[in-house]
Amino acid sequence: MQFQFLGTGGAFDVEWGNSAALFQLNGYGLLVDCGHSVYGALVQKGLVDAVTHVFLTHTHDDHCGSLGTLIYHHYFKLGRKLKLVVADDPHHEELHSLLRLTVRDLDKYLEFVRIQQTPGLTAIPTHGLHFPDMPTWGLFLEDSEDRILYSGDMGHPTFFRDWFTAQGKTPTLILHEATWGHAPGVHCHYTDLYPYLELCSVYIYHCPFDQMPEDCQLRHVLELPPARR
Repeated sequence: MQFQFLGTGGAFDVEWGNSAALFQLNGYGLLVDCGHSVYGALVQKGLVDAVTHVFLTHTHDDHCGSLGTLIYHHYFKLGRKLKLVVADDPHHEELHSLLRLTVRDLDKYLEFVRIQQTPGLTAIPTHGLHFPDMPTWGLFLEDSEDRILYSGDMGHPTFFRDWFTAQGKTPTLILHEATWGHAPGVHCHYTDLYPYLELCSVYIYHCPFDQMPEDCQLRHVLELPPARR
């Protein structure tokens, strides 16, 4: 599975951009998150046309801030509707309420797509594990070569291990958000992710690469091979 990160930082890491990744998955281009820096990064990298679908892990601004612009770009410049993937009815309602404030006549410009219509994609509910009472999601992406976990923001380091066990699915690669400092219940401290190294390769994001501790046993997504970062 080919993928590329559009940014690797958090809300305040301006020089690294908001964390987001574009996956080429089973014939479609899935953008995971679209924070306020992401549209500009897509334009600069010449990747706007490659995006056909978008999935938001949650509605914090650094994960959805430029989605309205991307929707309009697809409609007015590419002549097509962007597809927004929803995990369930509450997710659909939440995103519709969010976007109708910035994109008038929403159904004219955007198509909501059920996750069952996106082959190889499973949404993992992580509600309340990043911010109290906030709906959040992780993603499990599968094709003929890879099974990749994309965590989204969360502060519960053992959650996905329990999910893998329950589902009987083992990833070939984990892309997990992390923090260098301690933010209990909000973000995962990088050392709390070490047990995942027993499963497969683990790369971290949402943390400034230039502040990476020398003792870190994990690799940053900026250290992925060129075709995968």
